[in-house]
Amino acid sequence: MKISSLPHGCVGIGNERPLHALQWFELAARRDLEGVEVVDTWVMADSMEGRALPLMAAIQRRLSDLPLEVSAFINHGPYVWRAPEKNAFELDKAKFFMDWAADLGTKIFRVTTGVLDKQASIPDRKATEVFCGMIEQLLPYARARGLVIGLEEHPGFAGTVAKMEKILERLPDPCFGIAFDTKNTLREGENPLVILEKKNVLDRVLYTHMDNFRKTDSGWDRSVTLQEGEVDLRRIVRGLKHNGYDGWLSVEYGGNDLEHVFQSAQWLRSIWNE
Repeated sequence: MKISSLPHGCVGIGNERPLHALQWFELAARRDLEGVEVVDTWVMADSMEGRALPLMAAIQRRLSDLPLEVSAFINHGPYVWRAPEKNAFELDKAKFFMDWAADLGTKIFRVTTGVLDKQASIPDRKATEVFCGMIEQLLPYARARGLVIGLEEHPGFAGTVAKMEKILERLPDPCFGIAFDTKNTLREGENPLVILEKKNVLDRVLYTHMDNFRKTDSGWDRSVTLQEGEVDLRRIVRGLKHNGYDGWLSVEYGGNDLEHVFQSAQWLRSIWNE
């Protein structure tokens, strides 16, 4: 087990976050994390022409000088659209970033999905079929680059463990599995602990985002450390370990106090070693 982090509440590119990604990499190395994540939205806008190639090169150079691994590449999509040309863009974007992910040395290519087409209603069954077809096109490309594809559960047709189970049945390829986020299924009312009762799903976990929150009157407060939130992460960590998982535990953090990231990493190590 190794620990990484994606503190997207604090880290980004430009002026939208207090800490630039390049500065974050150096801090993560100094504070003894083993890995960091790299995110597609840092370097690409809404078209292939929006690629920030100089920034990509700077990220790669900086990481090559530090004792850090890229634990996962965070790709948003492939999303499902009714228009074939938009689905084709999703595939082109994923392939472009798979090339870079391989160059960065990671093995995990995280994807999310959903129906973004606001102009058309696409039933879940149809959207699932289209998405699975897209993944089938991407799997040979990923395999040739030494990557596996991990789908993170987000609201929609892939938003719960129950929904993910159907997708896993449809895509039995060992290069495809779950990038499990420990709080996301609660967005659709499913307790994330249910994954511990589904060995067929638990066996397909390729990567884990350790994430927590506190309920407030105004919504989810994601500035808490992992041990302070609503989800019983101690039980999830123990369940993963008991099932033989020895992959990355990555602290996903939505607050603005980076000390919470390092406190959470220390807590994770202690729980894993109990």
